Amino acid sequence: MKLRILTFNVFFDEVARSVRMKAISRLVERTRPAVIGFQEVTRDALALLKAQSWAKFYDCSVDTAPPFQ
Repeated sequence: MKLRILTFNVFFDEVARSVRMKAISRLVERTRPAVIGFQEVTRDALALLKAQSWAKFYDCSVDTAPPFQ
C-alpha cells in the first residue's frame, strides 16, 4: 500500500497567484494525494484552494496564529 503526500510552499505574495493555484490544482487532480500540506497560505489563497472541485475530498486544518494573513 502506498501513501501519497504532496507538500507545497504556496508563497504568500500575490504575484501570479491564480497561475500558481491552477498549477497546484492540476497536480492535485492528476496525482490524487492522500495528504496535502500547504505553507505560506493567506486567507485569499486558502479561499481559492478551497473553491477547487478536489477540495471537497479533503479535511482542512488551519493554524490561525500570527502571521496568518
